Amino acid sequence: MSEKKDSLSSNVMNFSFLGIIFAGVGYLSVGAENKKIVLLIIGIFILLIVGSFFLGYLLPSFLALSKVKKVISVSFLVLIGGFSFWYFLGSDMALANKEAAIDDYVNKYMFEEAREINSSMVDSIRNKNLKKITIAESKHWVDLENYEKALGIVDESWGIEEDVWREFDWQAWRYNIINNGVESHCEKRNFPEAKILAMKAADDLDVDGYTLNGYGSSGTELSMRQILFAKIADFEKILK
Repeated sequence: MSEKKDSLSSNVMNFSFLGIIFAGVGYLSVGAENKKIVLLIIGIFILLIVGSFFLGYLLPSFLALSKVKKVISVSFLVLIGGFSFWYFLGSDMALANKEAAIDDYVNKYMFEEAREINSSMVDSIRNKNLKKITIAESKHWVDLENYEKALGIVDESWGIEEDVWREFDWQAWRYNIINNGVESHCEKRNFPEAKILAMKAADDLDVDGYTLNGYGSSGTELSMRQILFAKIADFEKILK
């Protein structure tokens, strides 16, 4: 019976060692936001190894220990388990609390506070939050008709990771703000301001953010800036 137990423990330990190796390879290839999950999997395999070793080899010796030594051993295991719980779950809870705080500040238009919390995040999460904050804050200033401020907020986010905010999407959002401002100025017959704002639109991209006649382009021959000036000209004809 003892030999079967030893054999089972040995098989579980070998399986767990292989699992740790594969999980280790996975840890090197996943993004930062998934590394915690891989670490948790590795932790489970480690617990399997420790448990198998304990049941197969240490349990008989443990049962023979005095009461004091048993208490010390159990206390040590509880301490290790508590630390593991804090590391794997406590840190995730802290991250979730930070994410909730950022969302709360954004909903209250407290963007500087949201940025301050976000500055402590790892790169991948920080960039995702930066996109969320930038869109919300720029939209807030557009609603207040402060288009220069909104445009400045977007321009500050230039260089954000491509896999988080692709450049053509970023350019399209930037154009959307300029377009809103141009239309607002034109409706108020404030054509000089509309033209100044239109000049800040790209002259080599279409309205979807792609290079004119390049990959992904809609095929239009007009740039963002040209379309806006054509729109201003139409407003001038109608409203003058």
